[in-house]
Amino acid sequence: MANLVPGIVQDGKVIPKTPLPDGLNVQILVPDPCDAADAELIAEMAAWRAGSAKAFARVEEIAEAEAKNAQG
Repeated sequence: MANLVPGIVQDGKVIPKTPLPDGLNVQILVPDPCDAADAELIAEMAAWRAGSAKAFARVEEIAEAEAKNAQG
């Protein structure tokens, strides 16, 4: 059963409010819209999402190119 552990982001790292064991696999859920009223933070989160989407698209392009090269 999953447990919810609240935390905060500081310097780009998630800091849980409850200690967690080393090596624990976690999933991070970012609320949408973000709780933050700070417009700068909301804009930064949007930029991170856009950058992630672009990076994922590039990875897919590379994988397709490598698959084509492997086929000959």
